[in-house]
Amino acid sequence: MFYLDFKDLSPEVFEAVNPDLVVSPAIATTFDCLEMAQFLSQSNFTGRYRVSTDNLPRPEIICREVRQLFPLLDFDVVHQEETIPARLN
Repeated sequence: MFYLDFKDLSPEVFEAVNPDLVVSPAIATTFDCLEMAQFLSQSNFTGRYRVSTDNLPRPEIICREVRQLFPLLDFDVVHQEETIPARLN
């Protein structure tokens, strides 16, 4: 698992890491999921891109827009409650 700031992401770094899965917030301080989707598309990314939402009222709007603009990208929205268990045993 790697964590990179969007500003540190470059085609060279992305190629070196070669991820199968990219997870990002829908809207961050320095980028949004459309910018990340554009970068992934331009990098010919063939893995999965998932956006973590935090109380977005209509996440299906984001799905529709990203899928329309980047139809070859394996994209979906995951809700934070689904990805982070409340308690670990």
